[in-house]
Amino acid sequence: MIEQGTQPLPEMPTTIRGWKALIDETGVRPSKGKGQNFLFERGVVQRIVRSAGIVPGDQVVEIGPGLGILTWELLAAGASVISIELDWRLAKHLQSFFANVPQFRLIEGDALSVDLADTLPKGPYKIVANLPYSVAAAVIRRFLEAEHPPVSMTVMVQKEVAPTDVVSPGYEHPLRGDPVLQPAKTCL
Repeated sequence: MIEQGTQPLPEMPTTIRGWKALIDETGVRPSKGKGQNFLFERGVVQRIVRSAGIVPGDQVVEIGPGLGILTWELLAAGASVISIELDWRLAKHLQSFFANVPQFRLIEGDALSVDLADTLPKGPYKIVANLPYSVAAAVIRRFLEAEHPPVSMTVMVQKEVAPTDVVSPGYEHPLRGDPVLQPAKTCL
């Protein structure tokens, strides 16, 4: 167990063999047709969390947590995390894995159709996610155009999605009027 504040976090697999065993245990295979992939390289996930500027006390909405490696890093950084997971098998795994972590809340559903009024934190929040190719643009637009938009979004998407399908640099949010997409400082 790893300490996060006063709450211990469960241990994540640290080897490819451990991750493969977890995938076998959940019975889930990433769908190439949906553009899904599971993160398992901790260094990449740590870079995502650093890029997002996560500090203790942040409220984070994570879309598509998969096996939970990014969730774990967000919690270890001191954030409270609301994860939205569509696949019931992954949701079952996440609920069990993070069962003793009060800073974790799971919403089983589709990020494109969950009721945002019931899902989102009431105060400022950040979105951090590794989005599947098939829904990346739609998910980003939905949250940017929400009545209660995030203060920031740090998402990993396939190269083909970023430049053309989402928004261009300097895009002004329709409700806030400020630029919400800036060029990445670090290439992931």
